[in-house]
Amino acid sequence: SPAATRLCVFDLSGRLVRTLLVENLESGDHSVFWDGLDRAGRRAPSGVYLVMIQAGDLLVGQKIVLAQ
Repeated sequence: SPAATRLCVFDLSGRLVRTLLVENLESGDHSVFWDGLDRAGRRAPSGVYLVMIQAGDLLVGQKIVLAQ
């Protein structure tokens, strides 16, 4: 059954940069693209960010590097 899924990008200070996905998704492979913009539509600075995905009771984080 579909799980409530949220995918967010945070800076290393823990501030929300952008929410990329809020949907009910079936299990399986999915793709999401981040264009490097923040919530206000401005370019986020190059650097290290934390991507967090929450799907049902599962919460997983991954560091990424944005190079612009």
